[in-house]
Amino acid sequence: MLVLTLKMGSTLMIGDEITVTVASIEGNGVEIGINAPKNIPIHRAELYHRLHGLDGNRSDDAWIYTAPKAVLRLLSKKLRSYKTLNH
Repeated sequence: MLVLTLKMGSTLMIGDEITVTVASIEGNGVEIGINAPKNIPIHRAELYHRLHGLDGNRSDDAWIYTAPKAVLRLLSKKLRSYKTLNH
């Protein structure tokens, strides 16, 4: 596992197409923004494990698939508004 210390606003690159930006730091929480191609799935580790039937205690490389709750809330909100507009 790679462990980095980043300041708010810092961005790191994963390969050529994925960026992770520290959006805010508050107490023990960190909000991050992830930019990745649409064909790359991004899930919190526990959701990824559920989707793929893996043991919830396995987290060796699961950090690759994690997304912060704020991003998931935003995606959920966008999906709800999309469904409302198209139905």
